[in-house]
Amino acid sequence: MMQGAPQVDATGREAREALVRSALAQAIAMLQEARRVEGAALQRQFHSLAQRLCALVPTMSAAAAQRMSQHHALLLARLRELLTDVQAIGSEHVVRELAIYAERIDISEELVRLSAHGVALTGLIATSDEQLGRRIEFLLQEVGREVNTIGAKSNDLALTALVLEAKAIVEQMREQSANIA
Repeated sequence: MMQGAPQVDATGREAREALVRSALAQAIAMLQEARRVEGAALQRQFHSLAQRLCALVPTMSAAAAQRMSQHHALLLARLRELLTDVQAIGSEHVVRELAIYAERIDISEELVRLSAHGVALTGLIATSDEQLGRRIEFLLQEVGREVNTIGAKSNDLALTALVLEAKAIVEQMREQSANIA
């Protein structure tokens, strides 16, 4: 035997190892349960945020639709100020101007894609994919692009407010997606 080394009997060492294994198994079980509870809470929050985002699409569409009639009225009012007789210009000029304006501010494609991304996001959240965090992050980038494009085409206070709300939702989701493996 080595001199100075404490002697440990086999029974005492086995008892300590069993105690350590038991404590470790209990700690792992507690960690897994905490992760399951946190994951369920994250899933509920993501689902709620995705639903809020999807609910904004029809509201954005309605706000966008009102812009044309408002612009038409403003355009006619400006023309009346500048000219004594609007008929002197001809309605085809007003229609052409409105068509150009409508094309420039049209967000229908962005709303369709935003709606599709919202549905995809809701479906993705319900899965238990190992790459869930990365897939959510990618989809949120696409959602962010659509929201930014809508914001760039927005020239209306109501639509801009909706874009800001959508951006806040996307940012909340991005922050939480960092917590998903």
